Amino acid sequence: MLKFYIKEVLRVKGYKPNTHILQRMGLRYTAANRLIKGETRSLTLDHLEMLCVFLNCTPNDILNFQTDTENPLNAEHPLNTLAKPLNQESPIDYIKTLTPEQAIEATALVKAFWEKKTKK
Repeated sequence: MLKFYIKEVLRVKGYKPNTHILQRMGLRYTAANRLIKGETRSLTLDHLEMLCVFLNCTPNDILNFQTDTENPLNAEHPLNTLAKPLNQESPIDYIKTLTPEQAIEATALVKAFWEKKTKK
């Protein structure tokens, strides 16, 4: 079953996963609340695009595939690439616990990672 992975992506990106942030993007409270709770079964393409632009991601990043245990898909099925772990931790939670010296070191590591990633 495909589900939206909004709450987890918001958390990983350092945002509080609540309806207010989604409402500021133009979603109604009910739609935002359903997205946060993982109860949304549909989303307009306009809203999907808004979410992707805001979160700097693709639709694949905010969709999560959970296999049906009664009718599992073939292991090679492309939908399995959308399976993600639930309850992702935010890097922000770790950063908050760093000492200033550790934060400087972590910043250097992230900068090096980013530079390597963007040179490709």
